Amino acid sequence: MQAYRQPSVYVDVPPPTYTISRVPPPTSLSTTKENDPSWRLSNATMEDSTASSSLKRKLSYVEHPLQPFMAVMKKPKLVPDPAIPAGSEVTANSYIYCHQCGKKRDKEDSAHCSHIEVHSVAKDRPAKTRRCHNKYCKPCLKNRYNEDLDTIKANSATSSAQSDRIGESYDYKCPKCRDICNCSRCRKAKGLDPTGKFANSTNAPADKKPKPPADGVAKADEAKAKRTARPKAKLNGPLPTLKWTKLHSNLTVEDAEARFHIREFVLRFFSKALPKAHLDELEQINGNGRNRYDDDEIIPWVSEACLKSILLAFLAVLAEEETNDTIKKAIQMGSKELRAAGVGLSKMWQILSSLRDALDASEPDTGDDAASEESDTIPSFPDPAPLPDSAINNSRRTRSAGSMIVDTVQMIPVILGLIDAVVESTIIRAEIDKGAKESKDVAREVKDATRNANDRWEKAKKETENINEQQVTISAQVLIACILTLSR
Repeated sequence: MQAYRQPSVYVDVPPPTYTISRVPPPTSLSTTKENDPSWRLSNATMEDSTASSSLKRKLSYVEHPLQPFMAVMKKPKLVPDPAIPAGSEVTANSYIYCHQCGKKRDKEDSAHCSHIEVHSVAKDRPAKTRRCHNKYCKPCLKNRYNEDLDTIKANSATSSAQSDRIGESYDYKCPKCRDICNCSRCRKAKGLDPTGKFANSTNAPADKKPKPPADGVAKADEAKAKRTARPKAKLNGPLPTLKWTKLHSNLTVEDAEARFHIREFVLRFFSKALPKAHLDELEQINGNGRNRYDDDEIIPWVSEACLKSILLAFLAVLAEEETNDTIKKAIQMGSKELRAAGVGLSKMWQILSSLRDALDASEPDTGDDAASEESDTIPSFPDPAPLPDSAINNSRRTRSAGSMIVDTVQMIPVILGLIDAVVESTIIRAEIDKGAKESKDVAREVKDATRNANDRWEKAKKETENINEQQVTISAQVLIACILTLSR
């Protein structure tokens, strides 16, 4: 019997005469309620935008009472501050930093030395005369030197003293020029210990007069006086002896202090401007044993790259703080040349020497009254340290200054001179004031925490004593009850 196969039939279906729109219905992804007027306005806007794509960018909304709800918040434009009028009394140099205490003081409550000092930068260069930059505040003049500020400013300059003074209308020679300054830096330079706070300082607490106590307070004091104070426990035995490890070093005390000073200053104010590798080099005060000579006359210091980073960081601060355009351009040009140069010490000193000559030429004449406003941040640095006789054969002489630069140790006096100028800048002074404020805040927080801990301890102690007294009372009552029971 054969199987019958049903034939397959294919039908050609014609396309429909109408098109179905595939545009989905407008939906909103926002969480706004349907009865909110802003939701209706947004849906109406969506329908208009989908109806005609060609008019999407040209769609303009009509005035609608709900339009403020759909307004887009724009970023407000910064209105420049009104310029300070020319006759205003507000000036940028309305304060100074006292040479004695280092605090920020009002310029009117301080005395600025009006005498000229002779500053020699090198043996083969002429001496440089400029006005003394030292300023002393009113409290330091009174407490440290027993001098009155009003008397100093009342001392008008005579015609005979005009040759050796400039600047202010009064004639005043500061304690440093008279070689009697007792600040910590001047005494340290003379090899003396700092004097510390004086007894007549304004910060010393005044003697408080006892107030007459009230009747209730007097009785409470009498009751407290009857209580005998417990003697404090004394420490038995001697204090532990500190063990010091002696490290071998051929550095003198002055050389070691100079290296410590540079390290502390750079780590405090320029830790973010220098690479970590260069900061680690400053930790090696003895040079990590990297001595290129057989003798010990030159103790190695940091590398040439580290020295270059320090110089660039110092010059950047000096250029930013300088207000004189001529001096600022000279410092910026020197920084640009130093950055483009390599790590050769001779080339570095050649650039710094040219910068020093340019700064000396741009400074105003000391005979002019404009020199009284001379900037304290103008760098003035000496020549590099001389080279020992044993290392002269291994060195090269620079073409400009005639100095023999073979190691970064010779540039330490130059770095110290730049530090004296950088420390007078506004940025560094602001950091010093900020650190002093933070130290005071930390000390106050520690004091408050100690007081709170003592209060909690006294409270817990009283609660413990009350509990013990209650337990003793209960025990005594139980004991008395037992005795009475047994006696019956």
